[in-house]
Formats: sequence, C-alpha cells, structure tokens
Amino acid sequence: MSMDISAPCTGYAASARTLATAILCLIASCASAQTLPLSDRDIDNPTHWYLGIGEPGLYPGGANLPGGAHLAYGLNRTNAIRPLGSALLPSSAPAIGFVAVGMSNANQEWGRFAWLAANGARHNARVVLVDAAQGGIDATEMDEPGEPYWNFFDQRVAAAGLGLDQVQAVWLKQSIQGGAGVFPTGAATLQQSLAGIVDVLQAHCPNLQVILLSSRIWGAGEPWNFETAFAVKDLIRSQVDAISAGTESRPWLAWGPYLWADGLSPRSDGLFWDPALHLEADLTHPSAGGEQQVADRLDAYLATQYAFARWLFPAGGAAPITRTASADAHVDNTQPNTNFGADPALRWATGTRIYLRFDLSGLAAGLFERVRLVYRVESTPNGAGAGFAYLASPGAWSEATLNWANAPAPGTLIRSIPSTSRGGVVDLDVTAATQAALLAGSTSISLVLVPPAKVGFPGAVLSRESGESPVLLLSGPTLFVDGFEQGLGSIRSSGPSAD
Repeated sequence: MSMDISAPCTGYAASARTLATAILCLIASCASAQTLPLSDRDIDNPTHWYLGIGEPGLYPGGANLPGGAHLAYGLNRTNAIRPLGSALLPSSAPAIGFVAVGMSNANQEWGRFAWLAANGARHNARVVLVDAAQGGIDATEMDEPGEPYWNFFDQRVAAAGLGLDQVQAVWLKQSIQGGAGVFPTGAATLQQSLAGIVDVLQAHCPNLQVILLSSRIWGAGEPWNFETAFAVKDLIRSQVDAISAGTESRPWLAWGPYLWADGLSPRSDGLFWDPALHLEADLTHPSAGGEQQVADRLDAYLATQYAFARWLFPAGGAAPITRTASADAHVDNTQPNTNFGADPALRWATGTRIYLRFDLSGLAAGLFERVRLVYRVESTPNGAGAGFAYLASPGAWSEATLNWANAPAPGTLIRSIPSTSRGGVVDLDVTAATQAALLAGSTSISLVLVPPAKVGFPGAVLSRESGESPVLLLSGPTLFVDGFEQGLGSIRSSGPSAD
C-alpha cells in the first residue's frame, strides 16, 4: 500500500503550541500513515485495503450506511423506543434514558454534548441524558458483569432519577489503554471486550434497544486509534451475520458518528484534527475545541437520522424549560470570611460547599413531572468526587457576599452525588425538592452541594461565570409524538451513516 506521509506532517510546526508538542504531532502523524479514514476508502480499490486485509467502509461490504436486514432490524428496535415508567423505580416519571458508556475521552465529549443539550431547549423533555463514562477505565475493565464499573453505572443512572429498565439507548466509545497488539490481533481483542460490554448492557438494561458505537479520534496513539474502527465494524458484522442466521437478540448495534481523520488532512466531509485547536497537550484527550467538535458531530448525526431523531428531537416543541443558575458560589472553611462569588470554578475539596440558586418565578406547582440539576465538572485532572446534595436552610444569601461564616447551613438531604471524571456532566434528579418549593410558593430554590468529610483529590464544578452555568431542567407531562408522523418526514430515513 503506497502512501504519502509527508503532507500530514508539514503543517504542525505552525499550529503546535510548543516545540515538544510539534515533535509529538510529527510522530503521531507519521505513525498514522494510513492517511485515508475508513469511511473514505473504496472497497474496489486494492490500495485502500488497510495493510492489505482491512476492508474499507464502516459496514460490511464496504458500505457507510446500514442496509438490508440489518437496517430493518434496527428500525424495528428503535421504533420501540418510547417514554417508559419503571418497575424498578416506581416513583420515576416516564422517560427515555440515553446513557454514555466509555473512557475519559467519551466522558469529556459527552459532557459537552449533554451540557449543550441541557441549554439548547430542543431535545425531547422526556429524554434523560446520563454520563456514565468514567476516566481511567478501559474496555477490559467493564466487559464482565462483576466489574466495579457497573456499580458506578448504576449510581449514575439512579442519580438521574431513572430505573435501569428506562435505559433504552447507549452511546459506547471505548478502547484498550496503550493498544492491544498489532493489527488485526489488537482490533480483534478490542472487539471481544466490546462484545462483552454489549452483553452486560443487554442483561443490565432490559429495555435497551440500540447501542451506538464510535471509535477513537486521531491522536498520539496511532495507528491504534485508527484501528479501533475495525473492532467496531467487526462487532457490527457479528450482528449482521446473526440476523442472517435468525439468532440475533441483542440491541441494534450501529455506528454513531465516525470521528477519525488523519490530523490536519481533512477527510471528504471536512473533518480534521488540529492539535492546537482540538487536543490537549498529551495529544490524547480532546481540548475544549475537540469536545465541541465531537459534540457537534454527535448532535448533527442524531438529528439527521430518523431512527434517533424521532424520539430525541420533538415535533411541536416538547422540550424542557431551562433555568440557568441566578447565583452560584463556593465557600471554604479555611478562609471563612472570603467571598468567591466571581470565580469561574466552584471548588470541590475538603471543607468546601457549593451554593446554587435558581429562579422559579412564573412556574406553577404541579406542572412538572421531572426536575433535573445539570452541571459540568471542570477539565482538571481530578474531576469531582462523590458527595451530597441538600436544600439550603432558610435564609437569604448573595453571590457577592457569601462566605463560610454567613452561609446558610445545609438543610434537607436530597440525594447522594456520584463521582465524576474531569470534563463530565452530572445529572441529578431534584424533582421532589423543587415541587415542594413551588407548592410552598417559593420563587427560587437554593441547593447546597457538599463533598465528603475528606476529599482525596480536589476538583471543581463550572460556575455561571465560566460560561457553562449549572442549569435546572423542568419537564412537564408531554404526549410522546412520533416525529416522522409530525413533520420530520424530511429527515433522511435510510438509517445511520458515517458522519
């Protein structure tokens, strides 16, 4: 296979942030000598077969779209997605749980996507986006049902106010740290772990209908990052074969957005990865620009595929009401008279508390079946550990003057908070507390987030001053309407494609 690897390397000197980064960019780019993304390869061109054996295209047969019996199976499964109540959590209002599963990159990327969704006021009010991706955990640490990761998964779903039987869709983006060997052995090893994760998810979430899969973005791990796409493709191939044999019972396995492009070399749809714009200095994790790029691709992909748009994007405006924090600040018992109200980050450490206030004026009691607090964790190495959410005790407080000495004490416990890796998003059900405040005639609600008595790894939550404010999402009872029947017929109904 003949390739020109010089062109992708030439642009990095100007765009790299430091000489060290420039050198790493050069190494990564030259290691990714395959150049062409899987979605841009032609099955009829012998030079497009990766190392002579890797079939072009995202789906078997060189296609970039699902087709035939596999597509029919997928549409049948996704057409079953509806807001469901929970036999496991009877207090939960009907919902569609859509959960992210994966490693640190997936956590950061989904964190940006879910926060944007919370602020965009265009997603179905009954879809609850849950970030269950966890940094530092690779595919081999979640491919068996007894792995500790699944306790974390359960905690994240429960914190969002969902039962496991309400989870109906998953975005799965996972890898093996450091790679798993040369191609094709390494890709086959990852495929086995992904298959194990799928099996656990199917057993864990009885109403799961679809698992969308994405492979890694471009970065320092080449060519492994590129090769992870073959693990996804061959997992999907196993489903295609099982459908043909009449033995398939798993949720539909389909590509989510395919995110790999060869560094600065744009692929046919324009996607590229510039280390200065899209990657952190380690060339592995996405920077804010990279998170945004993936979030935009994921959002556009879901919005333009009938199988997902019909339940994720409402026809007629059935989106939740969004209230951004009207005030937020943290307090610190080591600086009891210091105000931190203007800080862009709310510190999560031993001896701190985070105060959030949301305006409830104009909202009537009894109109909301689900209320969720959504906030992002800062992209620091530590994220934010577990803790507790309380109502604040009665008493006025001001963002400009709040400190440890004058802060209202934590009042009624609302729920525990699961730990969150850096860049992730937390979704907490606060329905009962908000309904009680509205019934009492309150025009605002104040919440207090409290770390445990000792925090081993301090972190931070993004404040409203950061531009990514905590938000309160209020959802009323809404009639679920099939978007295809209500004006979304212009959405392409041929099924998912390479983004």
